[in-house]
Amino acid sequence: MKATTISVEDLMTQSGQVPYTKSLKIQVVAITDVVNYRNDKNESKSLMNAAVVDHSKAVKCTIYDSTKFPRFKEGQYLILRNVIKKTDGVVVTSNTKVFTCAPFEFELPAAIQQRGREILNPPPAPVVNVKEALDFPPKARVTVRGKVVQEEATREVFVTGVLFKEEKTKVKNIYIENTSSRCKVSLWRENTEESVRPGDYVQITDVVTNSYRNEVSLSTTFRTKISTYEVDPVIALASDETCPLNSKDADSVDPVLDLSPDFPISSKLDSNNNSLEIEEPETLFDSLGGKLH
Repeated sequence: MKATTISVEDLMTQSGQVPYTKSLKIQVVAITDVVNYRNDKNESKSLMNAAVVDHSKAVKCTIYDSTKFPRFKEGQYLILRNVIKKTDGVVVTSNTKVFTCAPFEFELPAAIQQRGREILNPPPAPVVNVKEALDFPPKARVTVRGKVVQEEATREVFVTGVLFKEEKTKVKNIYIENTSSRCKVSLWRENTEESVRPGDYVQITDVVTNSYRNEVSLSTTFRTKISTYEVDPVIALASDETCPLNSKDADSVDPVLDLSPDFPISSKLDSNNNSLEIEEPETLFDSLGGKLH
């Protein structure tokens, strides 16, 4: 490999979050739909995500320059120059140079390619009871079931995204419980619009654990789905493994756990607009949503 190039793995071990002039040669193994959003100046912007790999590692690549979207196609080989390294991947901006190139001399490992696809579309998290969920380390991704016992009003907080841009974001806390424990679940962005009320039995998929001031709670991600169930009240009170009699928009969940952390978005206001430091454990893309092709 020439001195002017760097592997994905070597790049991700570099310190700091600044543009890197060395080139990355990568293959695109998965892409998302384009996501539209508004920045802190209320300007309409768009982004897309791609999973990119080389022989050493798979990472997420967030593209903010819409003129470069067409170059990121599944199977395409690219040279990237002047990318920004982030905690969970790389960022392509208007200053990034993107060139098409020839394939790698050797076929890339199938395991790395599969890991790249799973970055954008990981297996669903397993169902665990509330107490087990709260015992997992921060950023663990789980699915929980329980009865909604409290609902707070939706509020707006300022969050800082991947490019350090602040935006107003909706958040609402609900509290669920089963026979094992009770916990707070923070519903972010479009999840605040979910029609769940105290007394409902819900399954909330793909939430992540979050710890602040010795309180462990759960937060939604862009993958989160909330299903409401009708249950036998005797069964509901007697067991954490509540069996639904009927469900609305319920999906099956495979027993797979992803403990890889999401890039945090800091929120600096609480429900009383007091300054504090909590984390919304989603990338800007994650919180806005996306779909794997």
